[in-house]
Amino acid sequence: MVTLFMGKVDIYEGGRSCETRDLPLARLEFGTFAEPAAEEHARQILESFGMIDLECMEDYTSDQPADYLVRSNADVHELCAFGAYAVPQLEALGFRFKLEDSYPYRIVPGAPSFYAELDDDEERPNWFGLELGVDVGGKRFNLLPALVNMLEGAEGMDSLARRAHRPVALQTEGGNVVLPFERVRSLVRILQELYRDRLGKKLVNGKLPISSGDAAALTDLTELFKQEDQSFQFEGDPK
Repeated sequence: MVTLFMGKVDIYEGGRSCETRDLPLARLEFGTFAEPAAEEHARQILESFGMIDLECMEDYTSDQPADYLVRSNADVHELCAFGAYAVPQLEALGFRFKLEDSYPYRIVPGAPSFYAELDDDEERPNWFGLELGVDVGGKRFNLLPALVNMLEGAEGMDSLARRAHRPVALQTEGGNVVLPFERVRSLVRILQELYRDRLGKKLVNGKLPISSGDAAALTDLTELFKQEDQSFQFEGDPK
């Protein structure tokens, strides 16, 4: 059993305490009759996926019941990518994972299909509310708030560019959705077109107000998923 949790770690520099940080940690537990050779093999596999043995880190100490640092100096995208890609591979090798309530890098598991939904604005003719998200196992997760935050953030677009070809985590109310960089970049570009005159304006109930004049950008959205042969469902009519 591998338990993932957040715990306090003292980081030393030059022989003195530098700072204490909350970092993602892992505790490895074996059954009563586990053989030493099997334990060593399990540790080698975990370390091959980038987990770092705390005993090998001279500048990191913790009084938490932890064996590993999940990642060193990783951001939310890398930590969520670990959950999205490394954990399923480790589970296929026989590992079992448990996430404590303190662990914030929870992901929405499963292969997503995308959807866009248009609702009529009852107060303004020819205006609509756009929701854009993913459907996983029949449950929908709205990606628009995370995409808008990325678009409006002071370093949002620059940060995205620096993540070229690495997975991107988008936070939703139900967990983090991890998507390929190229997919997120394409979505942000289309969102820029829809959002061009609305910077600084808030979403309404998680939806972006758009007019019937934005039909061209919506067509681009449909074409994007068609070209990538990605499952996509469009609900509503902007005409």
